[in-house]
Amino acid sequence: MNYPGYPALLYLLAVLIVWFAHELHIEKRKNTNQETLPQKLKMNNTLLTTGTLFSILLMVILLAINIFVTPWLFYPKLSVSLIGSTLALFGILLRFYAIRTLSVHFDANIQIKEDQELIQHGLFRYIRHPSYTGSLLTFIGFGIGSLNGLTAAVLPSFLFIVYIQRIRLEENVLLEGFGQKYENYRKTTGALFPKLKK
Repeated sequence: MNYPGYPALLYLLAVLIVWFAHELHIEKRKNTNQETLPQKLKMNNTLLTTGTLFSILLMVILLAINIFVTPWLFYPKLSVSLIGSTLALFGILLRFYAIRTLSVHFDANIQIKEDQELIQHGLFRYIRHPSYTGSLLTFIGFGIGSLNGLTAAVLPSFLFIVYIQRIRLEENVLLEGFGQKYENYRKTTGALFPKLKK
């Protein structure tokens, strides 16, 4: 496989492996028994897990097509692929940092623990759901990096729809748990991107 686009393809594959390993690590951090969650939250968690697994599978298939069927696509647009892969890596790091900021309060299931505090520092000072922002940037980056229009358009759109639904559920739980404190926090921050100041 000796062609000029190989380094870009290899870089994209390396970023994909890093992302997959990170998502597996997050999945292991579900420390709540699913059976104790309300039905709506259980369904949403299942949808998110299924959606993520579907997205991973589709990414692997499209990447395999690019490697074994159309590797020549990477030569004329090498810089585009590298930019996309770097955006994906940035999204992974953003998600990692958001989860690290939450520390022991992070759980892949939607819930509020007894000792939970409302985190408003780091990325959370500007964005209420930076880990979802990181995921969206990762998928957009992979779409661009794979030089596949279908991946670039469909995967981020699908994930955006799933996340909007999840954010609604999550914010209802947070409002119930933190009340006016969370309502005030919502007024000063954006859900996925920083709020523009008037």
